[in-house]
Amino acid sequence: MSIVPLYGHAVLKTRLAAAIARGALPASVLLHGPRGIGKQRLALWVAQALVCASAATDGTPCGRCQ
Repeated sequence: MSIVPLYGHAVLKTRLAAAIARGALPASVLLHGPRGIGKQRLALWVAQALVCASAATDGTPCGRCQ
């Protein structure tokens, strides 16, 4: 499995990765916005970061694990 290509959302991605690394991600996250801005891709990126067996210390997924 590779990392879901995610363009933009750099600030939000950084904040979410930091929360994941600290173990402080809220129990629920609402992604809201107009159609086509990448909400689903961001959600998939978060899911990959949460289940990655060898995530980086900054909370980003490795992109190699199943």
